[in-house]
Amino acid sequence: MSFSRFVAIRYLISPKKQRFVSFITFVSIGGICIGVTALVVALSLINGFQTDIRDRLFQTSYHLMVMKNFSPRFGGGEELAGRIASVEGVVSATPVLFQSVLIRSATASTGGVVKGMPPKALAKEWKPFLVRGSFTAPTELPPLFLGKGVAETLGVIPGDKVKLLFPELRLSPFGALPKQKSFEVGGIIESGLYEFDSLSLLTDLSLLQKSLSQTGQSSFVGVKVKEIFNVESVQERLERELGDSYMIVSWKELNRPLFSALKLEKTVLFFTIALIVFVAALNIIATLILLVVEKVKEIGILSSLGATPTHIRRIFFFQGAFLGLAGTLAGIALGLLTVFIANTFQLIKVPYEIYHIRYLRLLPDPTDILIITLCSLAITFLTTLYPSHKAAGVDPAEALREE
Repeated sequence: MSFSRFVAIRYLISPKKQRFVSFITFVSIGGICIGVTALVVALSLINGFQTDIRDRLFQTSYHLMVMKNFSPRFGGGEELAGRIASVEGVVSATPVLFQSVLIRSATASTGGVVKGMPPKALAKEWKPFLVRGSFTAPTELPPLFLGKGVAETLGVIPGDKVKLLFPELRLSPFGALPKQKSFEVGGIIESGLYEFDSLSLLTDLSLLQKSLSQTGQSSFVGVKVKEIFNVESVQERLERELGDSYMIVSWKELNRPLFSALKLEKTVLFFTIALIVFVAALNIIATLILLVVEKVKEIGILSSLGATPTHIRRIFFFQGAFLGLAGTLAGIALGLLTVFIANTFQLIKVPYEIYHIRYLRLLPDPTDILIITLCSLAITFLTTLYPSHKAAGVDPAEALREE
């Protein structure tokens, strides 16, 4: 152990008559510890919330959407899906047709978006979210699968009859009326995403094409890929394969506003809570200044024995660094312990009816932990500069004369 480090540790252990300095020392460490703990827990909470949302989006939406340029609908969707499925990195490709509609039951009506897709894809993609009904049970009328919010608004259950009213008008003895078709509720789907559950209706692609007089037409081809976070590479391959006739949009582009908002929230939260660490670090300045005043005689003796201003400066710098390091490491440990306890006992409960999850997970990110550690240490190291400089500037002769 170097001379400066040895003296620094000895100075931090104040004798009984100077217990006030020791108390301030522990307050400094405790303040930094609390601030770092709050940062670890808060950022882990944001990470967990973001991960839950992202996982649900991956389960209920496509990773890529392929649409025809300058055309809301196009023919040959199934052939295009076959071409896309053969591209490296693609797991599945599904032609989808959608249309805004009015849906009406015996007691209520509401707006929604009906999506048609091949029956096999419909059952495969949405079976995990089917809470009532069945994709295979026979029905008297064409089956229609409703988001849970839509079903609750209409007051219907599987087996009930509903009507879809399409924007297309048709002449009747009563004038121009919207085209309509009757369906039977085949099942109810609960995805956990409010927008989907409150608006979406699912049915067979060929049935919807026939209802809209759009035989063979699709709105887009939904694509799922193997490497979700490397979706850009598949996007580039598809662009080369399909040419300029099609527009390809990734999940990152579709959900950029949502994840940008979460990222901004995380950044603001980080800097806000980091102020706790900064305020706690100010206690280090007070602690070191008190130590300088307390140790004036010792500084004078050390200087007279040959200690240079650099040695004196290092002594007080090491003291501040020790306080910062102790508080930071204690805060990281306490924060991770808090995260572990919160996850183990599911402490952060949320209303299931709103968020469709029972509790919020806390997910610490190693990168966040590293940034928190470096920022905390940087703040505490900076606060040691002024007291260290003051200590190095003590005149040995003046210090000994005053004593």
